[in-house]
Amino acid sequence: MKPMAFPDGYVRQHRIFVLAVVLFALGLIVVGRLVYEVAPLSPLAVPAARMAHFNVFIPVAYKETFGLVNGDFEGGATGDQLYWDQFGGPYVGEFVEIRAPTGWTAYWIQGVEGICVGGYNPGRPEYNVFENWMDPRRVYSGTQSARYFTFWRCQSAGLLQGVHLYGIRQASVEVQAWYSNCSTKPYDLPLDYNCSSPLDAHLKVRIGIDPTGVVDPHSEHIVWSEWAESYGEYKRIFTLHVSLNGPATVFLQSLSDWPLKHEDVYWDWVVLE
Repeated sequence: MKPMAFPDGYVRQHRIFVLAVVLFALGLIVVGRLVYEVAPLSPLAVPAARMAHFNVFIPVAYKETFGLVNGDFEGGATGDQLYWDQFGGPYVGEFVEIRAPTGWTAYWIQGVEGICVGGYNPGRPEYNVFENWMDPRRVYSGTQSARYFTFWRCQSAGLLQGVHLYGIRQASVEVQAWYSNCSTKPYDLPLDYNCSSPLDAHLKVRIGIDPTGVVDPHSEHIVWSEWAESYGEYKRIFTLHVSLNGPATVFLQSLSDWPLKHEDVYWDWVVLE
C-alpha cells in the first residue's frame, strides 16, 4: 500500500504553522528573561545570590489596605526573612529556625562590630509564634504572640511589614512588648546575672515607621519612638504619629548590650490607624 500523499499546499502550510509556533515560543522565552532581569521584585522573591544586584532600599509587597496584616499575631507563620552582616545586605535568608508571623518579615543584623558593648557582635535570633499555653504572661491578647530570642548572644533584630496608605493622613502605630533577659553561672559579670530581676538598660525595644517604604532598618527616613524597657510585663510602647501617603514600612526593633543566656522578646497587638 502506498503511503498517503498530501498536497504541496498542505505541507507548506503545516511547515509555516510549525515555524510560527517555534518562533512564538522563542519570543516568550526572550520576553520572560527580560522581565526577570529588569522588573522590580519583592525582596522576598529575590534569591540571596542575586540580592547584590539590587539597591538596599527595596519595596516590599505592599498590602492594598489601611492597617496591618496579622497585627494581633493570631495567624500562622512563614519563613520570610532578611538580614544584614559585616559585608552588607539585605540578604534573603533560608534558615529553618526563622518562622516569622504571617504577614511579617523577620530581620536582624549579625556579625557587625560596635552594636553590642564589650566587643561582642550580634547574632541571628530564632523566631516563632508563641502560644499562651506555654506561659500565659507572654501573650498580651488572644492565644498567640510573636517571639524571637538569642542564646548567649546579643541581638539587633525585629519584625517589619510594608503597607500602602492612600491619601495624606496622620497614622499612628502602637504595640505591646514584653521581654526577659538573664544569665546563669559560670559566666563572669555582667554576664553572670540573676534571672530574678532586670538588668538596668540592658535590653530595649522601640517601634518605627518609614514613610518612604524602604525595608532597611538603617534608613535615615525612619521615624523612631523612644527606646523603652519592658522587663517581665507587657507595656505599650510610645505611639508614633506620622504623615503618610503611599508605601510605608512598620518596624518593631529590639537591641541588647550583652550576650546573656536568655534574650527573649515578645510582641503583641500592633495597631496602625
